[in-house]
Amino acid sequence: IISLVDNRVIENVENINLDPLLKGETLSAIQKERQFENSRIPEMDECKKCPFCKHHAVNEPVENDKVIEKNTESLQKHERVMQVWESYEDEKKKKRNENIKKPMHPFTKKVMSRMPRRPVLSSHILQCHCAQSHCIQEGSNNGSNCPIECFNKETLQRYAFEDGRCTCP
Repeated sequence: IISLVDNRVIENVENINLDPLLKGETLSAIQKERQFENSRIPEMDECKKCPFCKHHAVNEPVENDKVIEKNTESLQKHERVMQVWESYEDEKKKKRNENIKKPMHPFTKKVMSRMPRRPVLSSHILQCHCAQSHCIQEGSNNGSNCPIECFNKETLQRYAFEDGRCTCP
Protein backbone atom coordinates (compact mmCIF):
# COMPACT_ATOMS: atom_id res chain seq x y z
CA ILE A 1 0.00 0.00 0.00
CA ILE A 2 2.83 2.39 0.88
CA SER A 3 4.40 1.99 -2.58
CA LEU A 4 1.02 2.66 -4.24
CA VAL A 5 0.64 5.87 -2.22
CA ASP A 6 4.23 6.88 -3.04
CA ASN A 7 3.67 6.30 -6.77
CA ARG A 8 0.44 8.34 -6.61
CA VAL A 9 2.30 11.21 -4.89
CA ILE A 10 5.00 11.13 -7.59
CA GLU A 11 2.34 11.27 -10.34
CA ASN A 12 0.52 14.17 -8.66
CA VAL A 13 3.70 16.17 -8.06
CA GLU A 14 4.87 15.65 -11.66
CA ASN A 15 1.48 16.87 -12.99
CA ILE A 16 1.19 20.05 -10.89
CA ASN A 17 1.32 23.28 -12.92
CA LEU A 18 2.20 26.12 -10.60
CA ASP A 19 4.35 28.89 -11.99
CA PRO A 20 4.96 28.73 -15.75
CA LEU A 21 8.65 29.43 -15.05
CA LEU A 22 8.84 26.40 -12.76
CA LYS A 23 9.21 23.31 -14.87
CA GLY A 24 8.94 19.82 -13.49
CA GLU A 25 11.44 17.38 -14.99
CA THR A 26 10.63 13.77 -15.73
CA LEU A 27 13.41 11.85 -14.02
CA SER A 28 15.11 8.81 -15.48
CA ALA A 29 14.87 5.46 -13.67
CA ILE A 30 18.45 5.92 -12.39
CA GLN A 31 17.64 9.37 -11.01
CA LYS A 32 14.50 8.07 -9.28
CA GLU A 33 16.50 5.32 -7.56
CA ARG A 34 19.01 7.75 -6.03
CA GLN A 35 18.63 8.23 -2.31
CA PHE A 36 18.79 11.51 -0.41
CA GLU A 37 22.35 12.66 0.35
CA ASN A 38 23.21 15.36 2.86
CA SER A 39 26.25 16.30 0.77
CA ARG A 40 24.04 17.20 -2.23
CA ILE A 41 21.69 19.63 -0.44
CA PRO A 42 21.61 22.91 -2.42
CA GLU A 43 23.62 25.77 -0.94
CA MET A 44 20.99 28.45 -1.58
CA ASP A 45 18.29 28.56 1.10
CA GLU A 46 15.63 29.22 -1.56
CA CYS A 47 16.42 25.87 -3.19
CA LYS A 48 16.34 23.72 -0.06
CA LYS A 49 12.53 23.47 -0.11
CA CYS A 50 10.66 21.70 -2.92
CA PRO A 51 8.52 24.26 -4.81
CA PHE A 52 5.85 21.63 -5.50
CA CYS A 53 5.31 19.75 -2.22
CA LYS A 54 7.14 22.15 0.18
CA HIS A 55 9.24 19.31 1.66
CA HIS A 56 12.86 19.81 2.73
CA ALA A 57 14.16 16.61 1.11
CA VAL A 58 15.74 18.33 -1.91
CA ASN A 59 19.03 17.33 -3.54
CA GLU A 60 20.97 18.52 -6.55
CA PRO A 61 21.56 15.49 -8.80
CA VAL A 62 25.08 14.72 -10.02
CA GLU A 63 24.04 15.89 -13.50
CA ASN A 64 24.11 19.45 -12.14
CA ASP A 65 27.89 19.24 -11.86
CA LYS A 66 28.21 19.12 -15.66
CA VAL A 67 25.53 21.82 -16.07
CA ILE A 68 27.45 24.15 -13.76
CA GLU A 69 30.71 23.41 -15.59
CA LYS A 70 29.11 24.04 -19.01
CA ASN A 71 27.38 27.24 -17.84
CA THR A 72 30.60 28.58 -16.30
CA GLU A 73 32.48 27.90 -19.53
CA SER A 74 29.77 29.63 -21.61
CA LEU A 75 29.80 32.68 -19.33
CA GLN A 76 33.60 32.92 -19.46
CA LYS A 77 33.59 32.76 -23.25
CA HIS A 78 30.87 35.41 -23.37
CA GLU A 79 32.90 37.62 -21.04
CA ARG A 80 35.91 37.34 -23.36
CA VAL A 81 33.79 38.21 -26.42
CA MET A 82 32.28 41.17 -24.55
CA GLN A 83 35.75 42.47 -23.72
CA VAL A 84 36.58 42.51 -27.43
CA TRP A 85 33.29 44.25 -28.24
CA GLU A 86 33.66 46.83 -25.46
CA SER A 87 37.20 47.71 -26.54
CA TYR A 88 35.83 48.25 -30.06
CA GLU A 89 33.05 50.50 -28.67
CA ASP A 90 35.59 52.49 -26.63
CA GLU A 91 37.81 52.93 -29.67
CA LYS A 92 34.81 54.06 -31.71
CA LYS A 93 33.96 56.72 -29.11
CA LYS A 94 37.51 58.04 -29.02
CA LYS A 95 37.81 58.38 -32.78
CA ARG A 96 34.40 59.84 -33.53
CA ASN A 97 34.21 60.27 -37.28
CA GLU A 98 36.83 57.81 -38.38
CA ASN A 99 35.90 54.56 -39.99
CA ILE A 100 36.87 51.93 -37.42
CA LYS A 101 37.30 48.32 -38.42
CA LYS A 102 34.77 45.99 -36.78
CA PRO A 103 36.27 43.49 -34.32
CA MET A 104 36.91 39.82 -34.95
CA HIS A 105 35.13 37.29 -32.77
CA PRO A 106 37.89 35.70 -30.64
CA PHE A 107 36.57 32.14 -31.10
CA THR A 108 34.84 32.00 -34.51
CA LYS A 109 37.24 34.49 -36.15
CA LYS A 110 34.31 36.13 -37.95
CA VAL A 111 33.71 39.88 -38.09
CA MET A 112 31.33 40.98 -35.34
CA SER A 113 28.56 43.23 -36.69
CA ARG A 114 26.73 43.78 -33.39
CA MET A 115 27.02 43.32 -29.68
CA PRO A 116 27.07 39.60 -28.75
CA ARG A 117 24.03 38.13 -27.05
CA ARG A 118 24.17 36.59 -23.63
CA PRO A 119 24.51 32.79 -23.82
CA VAL A 120 21.54 30.54 -23.17
CA LEU A 121 22.34 28.65 -19.98
CA SER A 122 21.19 25.17 -19.02
CA SER A 123 18.82 24.81 -16.08
CA HIS A 124 19.70 23.24 -12.77
CA ILE A 125 17.65 20.30 -11.59
CA LEU A 126 16.43 19.97 -8.03
CA GLN A 127 15.16 16.56 -6.99
CA CYS A 128 12.74 16.11 -4.09
CA HIS A 129 13.15 12.80 -2.30
CA CYS A 130 9.98 12.96 -0.23
CA ALA A 131 8.48 10.00 -2.11
CA GLN A 132 11.45 7.88 -1.00
CA SER A 133 11.18 8.94 2.61
CA HIS A 134 9.87 6.06 4.65
CA CYS A 135 9.34 6.66 8.34
CA ILE A 136 8.49 3.12 9.36
CA GLN A 137 8.43 2.96 13.13
CA GLU A 138 6.58 5.22 15.49
CA GLY A 139 9.05 6.77 17.95
CA SER A 140 12.16 5.25 16.33
CA ASN A 141 14.54 5.87 13.43
CA ASN A 142 15.28 2.16 12.88
CA GLY A 143 14.88 1.37 9.17
CA SER A 144 14.01 4.97 8.36
CA ASN A 145 15.66 6.92 5.58
CA CYS A 146 13.89 10.18 6.36
CA PRO A 147 16.33 13.07 5.65
CA ILE A 148 15.14 15.07 8.68
CA GLU A 149 14.78 11.98 10.88
CA CYS A 150 11.12 12.87 11.51
CA PHE A 151 12.31 15.61 13.88
CA ASN A 152 10.65 19.03 14.11
CA LYS A 153 13.39 21.60 14.78
CA GLU A 154 10.87 24.21 15.94
CA THR A 155 9.15 22.10 18.63
CA LEU A 156 12.21 19.91 19.28
CA GLN A 157 9.97 16.81 19.14
CA ARG A 158 9.34 13.97 16.71
CA TYR A 159 6.46 14.35 14.26
CA ALA A 160 3.32 12.43 15.21
CA PHE A 161 2.14 9.22 13.57
CA GLU A 162 -1.38 9.28 12.11
CA ASP A 163 -3.08 6.39 10.33
CA GLY A 164 0.15 4.39 10.45
CA ARG A 165 2.21 7.08 8.67
CA CYS A 166 4.51 9.76 9.95
CA THR A 167 3.27 13.34 9.48
CA CYS A 168 6.72 14.81 8.87
CA PRO A 169 7.00 17.08 5.84
